[in-house]
Amino acid sequence: MTHFETDTQYLIDTTKKLVECDSPVGYYERIHELLRELVAEAGYELQIDNKATAYVLVEGKDTSKTVGVNAHLDTIGLIVRGFNSDGTLRVRQLGGINYHSIEGETCHVVCRDGSVVDGQVICNHHSVHVFEDARTMERTEDNMSISLIADVSSAEEARALGVSEGAVIAIDPHFEM
Repeated sequence: MTHFETDTQYLIDTTKKLVECDSPVGYYERIHELLRELVAEAGYELQIDNKATAYVLVEGKDTSKTVGVNAHLDTIGLIVRGFNSDGTLRVRQLGGINYHSIEGETCHVVCRDGSVVDGQVICNHHSVHVFEDARTMERTEDNMSISLIADVSSAEEARALGVSEGAVIAIDPHFEM
């Protein structure tokens, strides 16, 4: 059996890059770019099919057998479906999201020009001293929004940052080691 040294720091750094790469369902641009770089560093070429599936062919010593390894690279996310008058964003989910589990999370709104605007997932009835149902209300796309970290107070101000309908929103994974 062949033994090799494991570069633990490289594995940690690479895992961090992959986990922190914004890649919500249907938005593969950044993860494919990162994979292309990582695969090229290892001396291989990344191939992507028309379903956005990435492949790397590694020739082995014995061509009578084929081994496949796969990984799931996209994440759940949101998409901007509109603006509220106060500049918060109305959203729709990409993938199966339990809104209760992402309330209060930091997120990244990926604008069409590639810039990123940070925000926070909020329930429209978040204040328990103002809204009687704040603790018990079911969280759905009808009562969840993104509050941008930037100081905006209108839809026009949010749009001025580059945010538009159809912008993809990635949930911050909070990678820690």
